Amino acid sequence: MYFGAHVKASGGVWTAVERGEALGVQAIQFFAGSPRTWKPQLYRSADAARFREQRAASELRFAVIHTIYLINLATVNEEFYEKSVVALVGAVAAAEQLGVEAIVTHIGSHQGAGFEAGLGHVREALLRAWKKSATRGCVCCSRTPPEPAARWA
Repeated sequence: MYFGAHVKASGGVWTAVERGEALGVQAIQFFAGSPRTWKPQLYRSADAARFREQRAASELRFAVIHTIYLINLATVNEEFYEKSVVALVGAVAAAEQLGVEAIVTHIGSHQGAGFEAGLGHVREALLRAWKKSATRGCVCCSRTPPEPAARWA
């Protein structure tokens, strides 16, 4: 198990590594871009390389990208769902650029459509992201608080 922290990546994605080192942690989590906008964050090659180089030279052993807050993979609203899938795929692409081990995303809510409908949408979204992934990395799903776990989808 690693001790970690959610750190800022503002000022350049490599600063997330610097901030993690300054805290003395073994793992970091950070947002790839603004957590409140739909636009996926892809990095310039030089910035991604700098992140990978600084991380390799650091004591960090695990890095995670947290997806944007807006994602709702369980929704039956098709427009919102498509935006959510595009954002998830963008986070997977950013993770691959940086060489991080995983992404974390909130599942969202079925908004009254029922557990099976929500679960089907989550499954399809994860499969779509997986198919676009070159590395088949890890996506960690988290229920969206404050609802009880039984009501997430």
